[in-house]
Amino acid sequence: MTGEQRLAIALGLHELSCEVAREGIRRQHPKADAAEVERLLHRRLELARAGSEKPMVHSPLTAVKVAVAAEVRRNKR
Repeated sequence: MTGEQRLAIALGLHELSCEVAREGIRRQHPKADAAEVERLLHRRLELARAGSEKPMVHSPLTAVKVAVAAEVRRNKR
């Protein structure tokens, strides 16, 4: 499997896990609009990252950029 294929799978799994988390947030907060759901999701991601030794990433888009940059570096070796 190529690096690009592995990255595509990883990004797909990340998006799936975010969608599952969004659904959980919607069930916990039925009156929350889409913006509030995203705010709560980002907060959950921040809390999860704060508990790990990985550097804090502030948005899913930034996480994708970090993953792509790492993959590009691996492919240049």
